[in-house]
Amino acid sequence: MSAEIRIKELREKLNYLNHQYYVEAKPIVSDYEFDTLIRELQDLEALHPELHDPNSPTRRVGSDLTNAFQSVQPMSRQTRSRGLALQRLHPSER
Repeated sequence: MSAEIRIKELREKLNYLNHQYYVEAKPIVSDYEFDTLIRELQDLEALHPELHDPNSPTRRVGSDLTNAFQSVQPMSRQTRSRGLALQRLHPSER
């Protein structure tokens, strides 16, 4: 198998595994297996810089996070100030 084909396969697989892990919250391989694949890709990319891809899983930092969490709005400064003012009160004054 050529390096170009193997690199393409690894990138596709690692992108899929990242999606399963970060977006679907359903990891399907162990961390060890993932790390083994990413190391193989890093080694191949180092040996073949002509196949560089800025979107490679080895270049990506972060993830597409899941939407399973509820969105919240931060408190306004005025609300935070009132809360802090209440914290400074003596318990008998609350």
